Amino acid sequence: MIQFLVLNLLIFVATVAFSWQPLRQQPKRHSSPLFLSRLSSFDHVDWQSILNDIATDIQPYLAKGKVASYIPALANVDPHQFGIAFTDIRGNTYKAGPSADTPFSIQSISKVFALVMALDLEGEALWKKVGREPSGGRFNSIVQLESEQGRPRNPFINAGAIATSPDEYNSIAINKILDFLKTCAQTDQDIRIDPEVARSEALFGDRNRALAYFMRSYGVVQGDIGQTLHTYFHQCALEMSVTTLSKA
Repeated sequence: MIQFLVLNLLIFVATVAFSWQPLRQQPKRHSSPLFLSRLSSFDHVDWQSILNDIATDIQPYLAKGKVASYIPALANVDPHQFGIAFTDIRGNTYKAGPSADTPFSIQSISKVFALVMALDLEGEALWKKVGREPSGGRFNSIVQLESEQGRPRNPFINAGAIATSPDEYNSIAINKILDFLKTCAQTDQDIRIDPEVARSEALFGDRNRALAYFMRSYGVVQGDIGQTLHTYFHQCALEMSVTTLSKA
């Protein structure tokens, strides 16, 4: 439920990531009179009331859906949890719902931040091993990967995220991801890796292992597959509240 509510954040950051250029090459923006006038037009919007209304309207629908169950650890999440948060460009944060400050497993949302890190490290060379097209299929499809000769369609399906995962020593890569998220959110509050989810990811991650080894057969993924997957499984086990996520 909470992951659905931050989908817009994922789409927004994905758009930014796909058009990424190193910061030193970015022209100065957001200083034009037109931009400032448009920004000021939002100053009178009562964002808190909007979020409160959403939180009220959503109440009858809580627990009517199904929690994710592709790994056992996620199947144990309370389906009644609900939280929504929004941080504007000025840094003002608004939140609503009883679970707005409850940490949850961000799962594939972590792929956005991992991609930004990979782009910062590899630049445009990253797109030689992963594409920028919609997959048009399942997020963990082996058939599609075979038809593409081991090159994932984009960094947000599982194969693409594995291909862009840091190949450094496990603890170094994981700590770098944590530090990056804390820097983005400007806080270390409730940002951590859930060890139970990480174990569950590893125990039931055979399809991801198959994807990784298949990509290595084409030279897309190199190095120690076990090490790469260890980092990927822990990346998917990142957790934080929607309030913290909105700041990142």
